[in-house]
Amino acid sequence: MPYPFQLPTTSATPLSQSLTSYTHPSLPLTATTHRHSLRQCLKSWKRTPPAQQQSQLPQLIQAITAYLPYLFALDAGLSGKAVAGEELDVVLVSEVIVEWKPVLSKTERESARAGRVRLKSLESELAFTLLTLALAHILAARTHLRVLLADTPDSFSLTTRSAQHAKALRSMLDAHSILTYLLPRTQSAPTPPVADISPSAISALQSLTLADATLLFVAKDDPYPAALAEARSKSSTEWMYKAPSLGKVRAGLFARCCLEAAAHASRAHSLFSAASTSTGGGTGRSIDELGLGIAWLRGAKTELGLAVAGSEDADADTGAKRSGLAKLKSSWKESREAKKVQTHTAWGADGGRAEEALILDDLERKWMKTNDTIGVQTIPGYAALLAGMPSGRDPLREMLRPWKVPVLDAEEVARMRAPPESGDRVEEGESSGDDDSVVPGAFPEGVGAYY
Repeated sequence: MPYPFQLPTTSATPLSQSLTSYTHPSLPLTATTHRHSLRQCLKSWKRTPPAQQQSQLPQLIQAITAYLPYLFALDAGLSGKAVAGEELDVVLVSEVIVEWKPVLSKTERESARAGRVRLKSLESELAFTLLTLALAHILAARTHLRVLLADTPDSFSLTTRSAQHAKALRSMLDAHSILTYLLPRTQSAPTPPVADISPSAISALQSLTLADATLLFVAKDDPYPAALAEARSKSSTEWMYKAPSLGKVRAGLFARCCLEAAAHASRAHSLFSAASTSTGGGTGRSIDELGLGIAWLRGAKTELGLAVAGSEDADADTGAKRSGLAKLKSSWKESREAKKVQTHTAWGADGGRAEEALILDDLERKWMKTNDTIGVQTIPGYAALLAGMPSGRDPLREMLRPWKVPVLDAEEVARMRAPPESGDRVEEGESSGDDDSVVPGAFPEGVGAYY
């Protein structure tokens, strides 16, 4: 489950006061106009209740996409590069100073305006804008996945789930391509004043988006989450007349894909730590391997930090299970997570750990019952199995595409030759100071750790 990142906010910055162009006089002012639209969208996003925020994502992404061509044109003009076959002459009148609020790291409040940091370069403005676009695509992926958590008959349909997973996967790949483009630029830039746009943070986000995308590739064809969600649903009546149909899955391929996702997530965790100090025959065969399957389930629970049968934590919970307290606690956790989904408040902040734990518990209970009554197979130790796991496999290698830098077309570049009109001037007021401090990278309601 992609992490519920918070989006950064920015201060009013008239670029036309710091940059000018003798060949295309309208360019700095037009860029300021589009930046003002982006700033208004970010302010509106922050002030909107979580339940209505997802409806503003397309408008926000469109505002960033409209601003980027002009920002890249200014950057090209400062570097002496041509745009659409025309030479742009952009002159630095005074130092470009912008303010952005970090969302991935905690920093000292260098500005009195809600913890924003002062960035003194156009490159930092470009980096934060691209970072915001990548985070917006990650939130768009969450919007597609939330449809699958709704307690409706359509959410249990394999067709619906496959389509929503494909859309979420596309959004995550878009975010990954943006971060892949941004990473070399942050590596060649001077030491950034904030960890959000440091090479370690961008590389960590890149690995994290690739891990989430890999898991979405697996989840697209995984029937177990849908079957378990339908079994727990109060509105579903399918169980009254038929058992859930679970088709065959490519277990070997999916297992190696999950191992690759785990490697990406582990790399992201280490990089984030470095970036900031505060962030027939088939049936018989399945019966023969039932004990081995239970051992793998227990190994998976160990990796998630869950209690495993026979361990000290499980023995300590024996009394609670006999008294029914464990079942009550599990039900309470499910209800709390379902309420988060309904109220749009930081659901899935644990990276899908709770949902995966429910699936593992359900499979272990089902397979243990079968093994105790039919198979009676010896359950081997899971430590040796975990030590002998194969290497991961990247299923997205052919799906990754480089991000295309948005550029102005020749007609728009020619229009920038005209001098700016007085009516086009944008008056940006002072930034509001109503930005409350939040957990780095999370919605204000989210207080749990992602890892």
